[in-house]
Amino acid sequence: MRWFFILICFLSIDVYAQSDLFSIHPKKGCDCGKMDSTIVSQAEYAVESGMVSDTLKACYLHCIGLGYYRQQNHVKAIGFHEQAIEVRKTSQRAFMWKSRYMIGLSYKALDYFSKARDYFLVAHSDSEANKEPKYKTTIPRMLAQVYVELGELQKAEQYAWEAVKAYDTNKLYQGHAYNMLATVMGEEPQNIENKELALQHSDTTIQLYEQLSNKTRIAEALNNKANILGRLERYDESIRTYRSALKLYNKKSELYAETLSNVGSDLAKNGDTTAGINALENSLKIKKDTLHKSYAYTYAFSHENLGEIYAQMKDYGKSLKHYQDALQNLTTNFRNDNIQQNPNPKDSTLYVYNKIDLIRVLHLKASAAFKYYKKNKDIAYLNLAEKTYNTAFDFHNQLPQQITTQESRLFQAEVIVPFIENALAVAYELQQTQEKTPETAYRFMEKNKATVLMQAINENKALQYAGLPDSLLNQEKELRETITAYEKQLNDARQNEEKEKIKQYENLLFQQKNTYDQLVRNLEKNHPEYYNLKYKQNTTTLKDAQNYLDSETAILEYFVGDNSVYVLAIEKNTARLHRLEKPKNWNKTLNDFRTDISDASTELSFTANAHQLYQWLIPESLKNPNPKIKRLQIIPDAQLNYLPFGLLLTKDNSQKTNYDLSYLLKQKSISYAYSTTLLLENQQQNRSEASYLYGGFAPKYDGVEHDSLPDGYKNVKKQATKFKCEPFLANQATKKQFTDNADQFQILHLSMHGILDDENPLYSKLIFADTALYATDLYNTRLNADLAILSACNTGTGEIKKGEGVMSLSRAFTYAGCPSLLMSLYSVPDVSTAKIMTTFLEELKKGKTKDKALQTAQIKYLENEPALHPVHWAGFVPSGNM
Repeated sequence: MRWFFILICFLSIDVYAQSDLFSIHPKKGCDCGKMDSTIVSQAEYAVESGMVSDTLKACYLHCIGLGYYRQQNHVKAIGFHEQAIEVRKTSQRAFMWKSRYMIGLSYKALDYFSKARDYFLVAHSDSEANKEPKYKTTIPRMLAQVYVELGELQKAEQYAWEAVKAYDTNKLYQGHAYNMLATVMGEEPQNIENKELALQHSDTTIQLYEQLSNKTRIAEALNNKANILGRLERYDESIRTYRSALKLYNKKSELYAETLSNVGSDLAKNGDTTAGINALENSLKIKKDTLHKSYAYTYAFSHENLGEIYAQMKDYGKSLKHYQDALQNLTTNFRNDNIQQNPNPKDSTLYVYNKIDLIRVLHLKASAAFKYYKKNKDIAYLNLAEKTYNTAFDFHNQLPQQITTQESRLFQAEVIVPFIENALAVAYELQQTQEKTPETAYRFMEKNKATVLMQAINENKALQYAGLPDSLLNQEKELRETITAYEKQLNDARQNEEKEKIKQYENLLFQQKNTYDQLVRNLEKNHPEYYNLKYKQNTTTLKDAQNYLDSETAILEYFVGDNSVYVLAIEKNTARLHRLEKPKNWNKTLNDFRTDISDASTELSFTANAHQLYQWLIPESLKNPNPKIKRLQIIPDAQLNYLPFGLLLTKDNSQKTNYDLSYLLKQKSISYAYSTTLLLENQQQNRSEASYLYGGFAPKYDGVEHDSLPDGYKNVKKQATKFKCEPFLANQATKKQFTDNADQFQILHLSMHGILDDENPLYSKLIFADTALYATDLYNTRLNADLAILSACNTGTGEIKKGEGVMSLSRAFTYAGCPSLLMSLYSVPDVSTAKIMTTFLEELKKGKTKDKALQTAQIKYLENEPALHPVHWAGFVPSGNM
């Protein structure tokens, strides 16, 4: 369901006595005065005939543009403001920002949100704009609004807070700012705490408007409060609040119609579908009577809500018709009533008002088509569902060009996870009924795997290989490092609850990030090669994945949904999608297994779960006996990221009394990857030849703050001797030595303590002799190593982000350019770690692949120490290019 958040935008121009049509106020710029169509025409004539010039001409152009804006002729308004900018470049530079701001307003009114954002940002960065109190809140509020439409909620919230803090004397503008903040904080689907705060901000807004006795504004604030209540599924309250808003509106206004549409949506969700349909149809009629347009962005959401109600009633034919209508109203020129057709993502003439809305409606359409197929067994609708999901994901691939922050990209990756589960159900049905190869299943799987990491790596490569001037590269690097430093200081201030410092670093960070964003936009605009590399589509196919494999290796790619678990098994010449209806004890089995294997005191309690997980997760075609496949490369999802698959038991060992068990790793070597696409990209990665084969870092600890790791220390020293390299030991194993020298080694071996920060993954860290290396530091580091051995605890664990994977130290090493890693999934003992690492490196020197080398090291250790719990020897897993 889509709700209308009613957002406030209006202009006020100070009026002064004028001897001419318009005059110039020395501080505020143009005084446009009365703006009827006659005066606008007279002003146009004055400009065209040359009666005004220089500064006065700039003001005439500005006021003409304002006149057309008020007449809602936004295309003409933009044209005149662009002319005003050209004149102001030479005669009135101090007011160029106002023209840009006005262009932003016109683009926003046209629902061209990305263009509006660009103009608002330039206006916002102008020091002259910041001299006028009203615009200190108005411009950031407009930015917050367009960022909501573009799906960048983190940035939207930053600008909304800026608007709130900027104006505390004028109740009207303060109310607008709080209303915007409530809107932003109410948007995140899963964040209940933010929604509760949003309700508080809504109440603040209502109180401010009530003090002004402004009925229209009160109604708008009530509508937005009701939206938030609806998102919290408090439908009785939301419906009452909407109805309070409706009483305050003109019944023939578009605002009344939008609130009525919201009422209809929540009435249906609350079980009254008939009343919901009536309200939505009345809403559409009022909108069309008001706007006198055949198609409009605002119509789309009423059609979307009607589509959902009819789907709820299982009338999928009507549902599909309304979704088709919604798609037509979300674009400028897709006008096709045939439900078998979708907007074309490759159509260069197509403008989509809001791609996030479009993607959601395409998902709803595909879901309705699939349900229609299930009900009527009409294969055309199954094929339509597959085609529509492919279209939705094609549009989703375009989002990185409009969404700039990692936080917002992660948010959007999470939003589409339910879409992917439905898409995989469609792909599975196609395989089962038509024996279609799971080509689309592969594509749908990859949409759920590290796409944000892949985009970040592309941006990194664009900086490296686009031939940018050194001055720009240095500027970019300095800004990035400054931002990282401020982020660390802000994190420390938050942990220490230092309110003044928190405020100080939040402001500094906001300024630096805005400066960085401006630099990046200029790079994209002025350096085409940078833009092309940055937004390169990393599209791999199922055939590409099969070509990568040899006859002994299989890829198992997983998706864990709310209802089903899918695994795509890919071999050299075959591929098959498998589905497991998610068992009720799924979470408990995984959690118990993980707890038991990381705690030696649990003895043999993990065996039943280990065999159960083997039964669930390994496809029949790969179960024992299967001598053909000797290597598995796992692309995990959700909690499976924490699972060492090698410990799964191929047989029921519940009667065993020792640890000589039927571990999967005895049959097959196992490695991991973030995604198949990233795996194949790593195969093609060009890297310069390292100066040294091995670089080992092993600090000494005092045993007070951190336990000493003598065996790890000795092991690094011994390996350095074998590789004929000088190690960095004790006081030489510093963060500075690492950052200065890390790019010189083919193998990086870090034997030290690792500390996991689950709440803030970027602040997970490795403890060097002088200070800590945080994960966030690695995003400013370039590595040339082929392999990083992270011989520390929990280097492969961290917060799981739906649709992306684990936010861990190992992820940061991958970003920094290391194509393969040896990482730990839990706390690992020093003595056994040193022994396993010794054997692992010996096997590598013999020419074994990394996964085979680790398999051999673990099996040899197990042969010598058969009575030991897996916590001693199974914590490390290899990831990436083997």
